[in-house]
Amino acid sequence: MNKLVTIWFLFVGLLAVNAQYDIKTAERDRMAEAKVKTQIEYTHDYKNGTPSSQGYKSSVRKFNANGDITEETNYNASDKIISVIVYQYNNKNERVNHERYQGNREKLQYSQKMVYDSKGNKIKEYGFDGVASYSNTYTYENGKLVEMTYTLDNVVVEKRKLSYSGNKTEILIFDANNELIFKQVNAYTPQGLLVSEVKTDFQGNVVYMLDLEYRDDGVLLSEARKRGDLLEYKKIYEYDTENRIIKEETINLEGERYVSHEYKYNDRSYLELEKWKKNNRSNGISSKKMTYDSKGIHSEVESYFASYKLHSLYKYTYEYY
Repeated sequence: MNKLVTIWFLFVGLLAVNAQYDIKTAERDRMAEAKVKTQIEYTHDYKNGTPSSQGYKSSVRKFNANGDITEETNYNASDKIISVIVYQYNNKNERVNHERYQGNREKLQYSQKMVYDSKGNKIKEYGFDGVASYSNTYTYENGKLVEMTYTLDNVVVEKRKLSYSGNKTEILIFDANNELIFKQVNAYTPQGLLVSEVKTDFQGNVVYMLDLEYRDDGVLLSEARKRGDLLEYKKIYEYDTENRIIKEETINLEGERYVSHEYKYNDRSYLELEKWKKNNRSNGISSKKMTYDSKGIHSEVESYFASYKLHSLYKYTYEYY
């Protein structure tokens, strides 16, 4: 059931982050503007503090004219295909298929297919989660989502019913026996930004809570998540004058505050450096340093993953439409 709950949180959470600069959207738009058809990545592992002169092909990514990735094939150092990931879109550029295979499509590891109505509302999602087949259906009335039904291997495992009042949405969550097990209330700003989620059990005890704060212009300032009475985390965001995120601070379960993410941009507003720390007790800081060509697409990415002490340099070549 964790997977199903996550899908819902992602669904409502999209409202919370659309006011500020979006790094992934900006990169996708530059890929489209540069008319990139294929990106080939070569990995240069570090030895004695220096990247090897001879790299190996580690991935081939294909893109459509909108800059969306349609296929990614990953290789190991022996040029053997280790995974293939496929994405498909409809004529409205809505993603309708996502599949991940082990090896050269030898074994399906994950599948997610989406069906939309004429208004762009997702009405069905189905596929394979790695263990079982699943199907989620979404019902709307007057343009509003009113019911979600989740099945695993054709058996209903959860149902959610939604009702609306003012700036609040109430979600009643039923189990496989159609017994009410949780109630969740989401509150929104007049502009439709999510400000809180409160989930209670059938006895009224709070089991989950999410609070979000925004600036007057809708830019997300902080989010705090609790499990029961315990703070799971709080994240505080800082932006530059162009609403680009430059720092994220985290307050953890123990109340410790630390810088968990930092971002730096070049004079063309492209993300140039990203640093992150897994937790306050991490011994090192992971990082990615990006270099771009004249078209605004990656030419090199230097990465360091502190958890594995892995230092690599990625170089890219391109084919164009």
